[in-house]
Amino acid sequence: MLFPFDLVPMTAPTPEDFVPPGWAIAGDSGITAKPAFLAPNGSASGDLTGDGVADRVLVLEPAARVEASAVATCESCEPPSWTRAIVVVEAVGTGWVQLAVAGWGDPSTTARIHDGRLVVTSGVSGGKSRNAELLRYRLDGRVFRLEHRVFEFDAFSFDDISAFERVTEDWVAHLRIIEKGEPPSEAGRQKFAGDRSFAEGSPRTKK
Repeated sequence: MLFPFDLVPMTAPTPEDFVPPGWAIAGDSGITAKPAFLAPNGSASGDLTGDGVADRVLVLEPAARVEASAVATCESCEPPSWTRAIVVVEAVGTGWVQLAVAGWGDPSTTARIHDGRLVVTSGVSGGKSRNAELLRYRLDGRVFRLEHRVFEFDAFSFDDISAFERVTEDWVAHLRIIEKGEPPSEAGRQKFAGDRSFAEGSPRTKK
């Protein structure tokens, strides 16, 4: 289900008024893996602009998905495919202004505001594998720029031998650190180039 970007207003009296028809604030159904850094679903508050007033980030998914997740063991009534979107709004006077909108794709996506940064997380597990990702953005003018990323992958072989990898990226210094093994040991440092915005999604997203 494609997110209707053109139906998200630029201004509205409340954060909930930025939710387009057919969509709803996400419930707790999307997370299938919960590393320590994953945030609650739905919406979160925090100061992104440094004006001392709390702004909001909304995580949205199709309303049919939210309704289905409220029914126990209701897999048959879920939409055949679904995704999530993130809407970030700023408090201005007595109303709200849109800062950013992005269709994220990953149904496990959550978001929060921490220390003046927008933090987007996802986590998926299946069988004997798990991966999780954290992306931290700072607001630069009207654009969210990626400044930090952590990606973790953990899988078990048929012999129950763990293959663990953590990739930590500093997008300000353009430095990547890769750790592998149990316990993790530093495998190497790499320099890379890039300046990624929130609207582009995860660095792993293929265009």
